[in-house]
Amino acid sequence: MPPDRDDILRFMTTIYIARHGQNEDNVRGILNGHRDLPLTDLGRQQARQLARHIKDRELVFDAVYASPLGRAFETAAIVAAALGLAEPIVHNDLIERDFGIMTGKLAADIEEIVLLACHGDIGKMIYAAATSTPWRQVLTDFYFGNTDIIGPVDVL
Repeated sequence: MPPDRDDILRFMTTIYIARHGQNEDNVRGILNGHRDLPLTDLGRQQARQLARHIKDRELVFDAVYASPLGRAFETAAIVAAALGLAEPIVHNDLIERDFGIMTGKLAADIEEIVLLACHGDIGKMIYAAATSTPWRQVLTDFYFGNTDIIGPVDVL
């Protein structure tokens, strides 16, 4: 007999997601992608503030994972140290997406019209964000079929 839903949920991992602190590209309005510039002093302060917020909420973590990029790893390391946890575990799949030829450009200067040939879930995420549709509704009601096109989508 297969396990029931409650048995399955009891053994699932709970994940919280936090964004890294401000880095030098963020200050300049640059689309950083895989660029690996360090956190600013404000970014380090934001990481310490995140750790305090976690403590205030009385959240307890068994592990901290981070992208291999310095801005994410340093944020995670500051939080882990403040919580008395081991050094973050680098997981390469958590890396920021690569923006290709747009990497390193001022976000305000990017005025291209592009076609993103992507996988279904990425298309669904973009659709949800562009239409302000709740993610759960997109998952159940929106079908993004092979060779379908969504757009135009305005990106701020």
